[in-house]
Amino acid sequence: MIAKYRRKTDRLKQALIEIAFESGGEAGTNLASKLHMKVSPDTLLRMIRGYQITKIETTRVLGIDDFEFRKGNTYGTILIDLEKHTPIDLLSDRKSDTLAKWLKAHPGIEIITRDRSTEYARGVSEGSPQIIQITDRWHLLQNIRETLERMLNRFHDRLKNLPVHGELAIYDKTSKAGRLRYPSASELELRETKRQRRYELYLEAQKLHQENIPILKIAEQLSISRTTAYKLAAAASFPERASK
Repeated sequence: MIAKYRRKTDRLKQALIEIAFESGGEAGTNLASKLHMKVSPDTLLRMIRGYQITKIETTRVLGIDDFEFRKGNTYGTILIDLEKHTPIDLLSDRKSDTLAKWLKAHPGIEIITRDRSTEYARGVSEGSPQIIQITDRWHLLQNIRETLERMLNRFHDRLKNLPVHGELAIYDKTSKAGRLRYPSASELELRETKRQRRYELYLEAQKLHQENIPILKIAEQLSISRTTAYKLAAAASFPERASK
């Protein structure tokens, strides 16, 4: 079915809206292209902004997360009814007072799942302190993974020198013996250049961490991901990459 003066069927429009909310602009365009749906990133973002959200009177379990209006620059907050699996509102930013104001205007929420943002935690505490706050499953698993990585990075030198036993020893010998060739001089030079670049990042991250600079600020200042910043700041020694 297609409405008057429209260039897309209702089914195609709905599919693009789903892609826009799931993947965003650029990533959504790439996904749509693979599904043979031609659409620009700007069109997908306009679909998100123009989406008419169905007003739901009561929400018991609310999910809160941020999203990007503009990558790395402008962020908003999306609110989802987790029992109905339906987005119910979009906030223009991710500040605590904005969330607190929204919660005061929408009583009845019992549980909120969120990421580790201190802004969201403060917003919930100020807006409705009786609400139970829990970490959502994705961020909980991310916390566990990052904690384990930081611990292993701290003992990288010791782990590298541990003896290998049993089947792993047989596999290790086989993999080394099965190498087809040794790297060329240019490959070794490129590898050393990359290592030096990583080492300089490691030193800078360690310096900023010792100055009590937050991890997010370190990541922003060094133009690296938050995960990489965690690894470099938490490592007791330079984390060498595993040899191939």
